[in-house]
Amino acid sequence: MNNKNSFNILNKLSTKPIPFAQTNEPNLFQLPVTLNTDKGKVAINAVYQDTHPDGSSHKGQTVIMLHGSPGSHNDFKYIVPLLSPKGVRSIVINWPGMGYSECLF
Repeated sequence: MNNKNSFNILNKLSTKPIPFAQTNEPNLFQLPVTLNTDKGKVAINAVYQDTHPDGSSHKGQTVIMLHGSPGSHNDFKYIVPLLSPKGVRSIVINWPGMGYSECLF
């Protein structure tokens, strides 16, 4: 992924989050992303968990969690509830093709 794609993704995260309605799990959002690669375009519907989607957190504390393979945001189901009451923003990303994230080539 080149720097231009990285910047576009970060810019999209700063906009109003789109709720992910295919489950009743709390704080799940989706971010449709299209990346240009040497072999063509890749469309990703990235699904992530964000405990403070408005961007707020206590004293600016944010933790970004990345699961292993295989895995999903559920790998952190015991730690996220401990951080939330303390005002720590948790962002848990599902890699493409894992959790609820879809990747179309």
